[in-house]
Amino acid sequence: MKHNNNNAELALGRTDFSEKRAKEMDNIDEIIRFLRDDFPIRTVKEELEKEIELKMAIDKTTHDEIIKKLRNECGDVNVANWLSGKAKALTKDSALKIVFALQMSAKKASWFLMQSCWLDGLYMRDIKDVIYSYCLNGGMGYKRAIELIEKYASKDYAPNPDPAASDVFNLRLTEFLDKRVNQISSDDMFDDFISKYKSYFGSFHRHAYEKFMDLYSTIKNFDKVRTWERADHQADYVTKDEEVCKLIRLNIPSLKGQQEIIGDVLKKIAEDTLSRTALAEIKGKKELRQSKKITEVKRKHLLIMWLYVKAGTPDYGEYPDNQDAFAECINIINDDLLEPCGMPLLDPRNPFDWIIMNAIYYAYYSTVEDDVEKDDTVERICRVMEQLFQRGNEE
Repeated sequence: MKHNNNNAELALGRTDFSEKRAKEMDNIDEIIRFLRDDFPIRTVKEELEKEIELKMAIDKTTHDEIIKKLRNECGDVNVANWLSGKAKALTKDSALKIVFALQMSAKKASWFLMQSCWLDGLYMRDIKDVIYSYCLNGGMGYKRAIELIEKYASKDYAPNPDPAASDVFNLRLTEFLDKRVNQISSDDMFDDFISKYKSYFGSFHRHAYEKFMDLYSTIKNFDKVRTWERADHQADYVTKDEEVCKLIRLNIPSLKGQQEIIGDVLKKIAEDTLSRTALAEIKGKKELRQSKKITEVKRKHLLIMWLYVKAGTPDYGEYPDNQDAFAECINIINDDLLEPCGMPLLDPRNPFDWIIMNAIYYAYYSTVEDDVEKDDTVERICRVMEQLFQRGNEE
């Protein structure tokens, strides 16, 4: 049965409430109950209603007028499902239809994709995202964007080359292209832009790949690592990618064939399990036969690898107090890992992110007595996952 924390949530706001709980909970049983019964997961309904209210305030228009436009642009059934709460997540196509219907700028749209929908933002090495950005900034509609995508679809060069482009005008290539796109004011200028820089395009997210491979190489080069699955916690050699995948899974089961895993929170935590095949495709930048797209680095995998390499055992000596250490760790993850890759920042309303934040806080600032040996960040996450899904299967 769901426990009633509505008063606490309303008093603090759902996001602040969830973050506060991440810093209060040491006991894993309490954590499991919170995740299964009380977690205030971010919803499509909530985020869309927030954007509608913002649009009403900015344009001085009515709720009914905005809903009518959304229905015209996105379809009656879709809008009904989003506002009723039936839809649990948005695809990128659906999210883009919303941002066009609400006439967001490209910058606002990218933030909406990342922080409201937990999707990657607009990526200026992907010709489709370049077109979306151009059309949004130019006040054009979604249909016009699709027309331009059909016209330039053949120019999504994947796998894209490895140009020595980081020195272009002393900017990262993605930043350079972003600046150029924002300067385009006509279709002729856009056509010239595509022709001039076509060799730099490709949907493959290079920066995320570079970070992922750097972390992967670090793990492979460790003399010994802890496998965490072993009850004795003894060190073991990691020599195969199968074992690396086991490390990265952190006791998270695959959803395939796991119909007993129900609920939005558990599904969100368990999605995107890294398989040996997926790791091989990422490493080799291989195209999938059906989609003709390269397997991309998932945000979850990037986060877990970073935690495994960088945030295992805290070094308190670098910080005035443990609270500063925790805050700095969160800032580093957001500013140095996620934001440069166009990925959503840590969100206490995302259950997987919440578990990470709780584990980091536990490692850096827990009230557990000093003479009690604590798990480090990764081991703590493993213990939570093991009990969370074991209990889910038992029930």
